[in-house]
Amino acid sequence: MEPASAWNSLEIIKLVFSTLTPLAILLLGIWINIRLHKFEQDREADRREKKQEREEQKCIDKEEKESARQKEERACEERARRYQEKKEKELIQNEQIHIPHIEFTIQCIFFGPQNGMYIAEFILNVHNRGCTAQRFPRIILRVLGIRSGERLSFREGNEPRLRFPEKIFETDVVPKDWDFILVEPGIKHDINFTTIIPHEYRFIIARAEFHYEKYLPQSTEKVFELPLNYC
Repeated sequence: MEPASAWNSLEIIKLVFSTLTPLAILLLGIWINIRLHKFEQDREADRREKKQEREEQKCIDKEEKESARQKEERACEERARRYQEKKEKELIQNEQIHIPHIEFTIQCIFFGPQNGMYIAEFILNVHNRGCTAQRFPRIILRVLGIRSGERLSFREGNEPRLRFPEKIFETDVVPKDWDFILVEPGIKHDINFTTIIPHEYRFIIARAEFHYEKYLPQSTEKVFELPLNYC
């Protein structure tokens, strides 16, 4: 009975092992599959993470490039603005060099009277305080007067400016055979013009208009009283 009992135990062990082996293999396979699945998940997650990092890095690089480009554009704009300001400043300086800086005055000296007339010498002074010579192709002298005993009044529509009702003369003091009168920088230039004024006038106003070649004219005016020693 003992050998049979031992055999039966061996058979039982074989039976148990034969039963457990497939189960163990199945469990091992399941475990391996789980591990492989987790490995794939981890690898996929790692790929996604690296992909996201690459995309984020691309965005960062793009932003940095965009920022660098914007900085370069701003720098270019700033350089262009400074260059434009420099050119405008140089242009203004050049224009200021050539723009007239002239002082004008007018004087008048009376001589006489003789035969009911006064000799009047008008002296137009031009002081060129600028840096360039100025040419005057025309200098218009206009003289208006108020007769002795005439009522003083204002210019209509331009009150309270005094009215000088009568034009005595208007002429260009630049000689006809001259193209222009030239005044060099730093020079005071006198332009003399002599004429006659009837003794009936008590007050006169002389206005001189100086016409440039390239600029708008400038003017000066002054009032003079004729002498009272008429006989």
